[in-house]
Amino acid sequence: MTKMKSSYQDYRKGYELLFQKKTEFEIILKVIHEQEKSLDDGDIQMVENQVLLLKFANAKLEEMRTERSQEILENLERLMLKQLNDLGLTHYKKVSINPVKFTITYSKFGENYTFDKITEGEKLRAKLALYLSLIQLDIQYSIGRHPRFIILDTPAKEEADKRFLEGIKEALLAIDKNFGSQVQIFVGTAERRFETIHDQLQTGKMIIKKEGIYIF
Repeated sequence: MTKMKSSYQDYRKGYELLFQKKTEFEIILKVIHEQEKSLDDGDIQMVENQVLLLKFANAKLEEMRTERSQEILENLERLMLKQLNDLGLTHYKKVSINPVKFTITYSKFGENYTFDKITEGEKLRAKLALYLSLIQLDIQYSIGRHPRFIILDTPAKEEADKRFLEGIKEALLAIDKNFGSQVQIFVGTAERRFETIHDQLQTGKMIIKKEGIYIF
């Protein structure tokens, strides 16, 4: 855990220094371009060399960022897969995050799927898995800052999967068991079937308002 935290801090320090240098180069180039009309051939060549240097530095910065963030992404992939399995999606076998575009790919049944290709009933649990994993990165490795508060607004309203309600009920129970007081989840819904989980959660975690009564 100490090594992971140290590696992240070193990465942040190096990244900020390189980003500062990149900004300095951009300011210099801006001044030079403003004086471009008065430049002779030698000055123009200097500007072109500066541009090439800036492009090289930018590419190198991206390469270093990708390399140093690899360990963080690998931990996030592992945490996400565990969360997906804990939330009932046990047929998910792997999670992959593109280190450049940060797109997420899910592997199940021997095939790879992007988020927009998975079933409607699995999308909310996939989102929860991501948010919970980001929270775990904060809790376990002190990476990132998350308020540890998630709001689900009418989660059953637009879901097409008939098994979704049962799945989300099981997901809430799993989150309560695994995270306890470390995470707060506010669920706003008129779906009465969620009442069945009330007795399994701690007293006072469910509030049911009468029709016409404001929550806040």
